[in-house]
Amino acid sequence: MTYPLSQSQLSIYLACQGLDANGGNYQQASLYKLPKTVDPKKLAAAFEAVIHAHPYALSRLVLEEGMPRIEDHSGEEWHPLMQKAASIDEVRPGFCRTMDLLKDPLFRIEIYLTP
Repeated sequence: MTYPLSQSQLSIYLACQGLDANGGNYQQASLYKLPKTVDPKKLAAAFEAVIHAHPYALSRLVLEEGMPRIEDHSGEEWHPLMQKAASIDEVRPGFCRTMDLLKDPLFRIEIYLTP
């Protein structure tokens, strides 16, 4: 089932697509280096709990008759990406990358395991 975007959501969508005069970017990227005492599995479980407590976060954008709409994906399973990296410097170059709002989830959470 899909739902229409609110006027605010539509404005943000158009800005992110570069279709308005401001051409804004609403991505907020943050990279944190955590101490080794943080258990990555517990951290991933905490992120999962937050996302599943707010199932609207799993919504996706789709086009119907040329108009963006919100599609409910609240029943989908979701896990943060967890992968190994040689160092934090290896992660930085590709960290803040463009999101395709019509293909990608509306958020990205990744956990990188470094020595």
